[in-house]
Amino acid sequence: MKTFEQQAELIKQESDILRSEAFQYIKTINATAAADAYQIRQQAVANATNVTILAETEAFDSAKTVKQ
Repeated sequence: MKTFEQQAELIKQESDILRSEAFQYIKTINATAAADAYQIRQQAVANATNVTILAETEAFDSAKTVKQ
């Protein structure tokens, strides 16, 4: 029969394994979230740049029409 010390050590080791797995899972989730956030930001910047270019083009075309 195992002593209480052996049982306690086994429980501690199992807890350490579970904690390690949880930390690895958290790291994976955080990395995925960071990658997703970067992609969202890049898309937002691209969209904003596109809107700016379209607005400038429209303003230029309007100015050309008024000048003629």
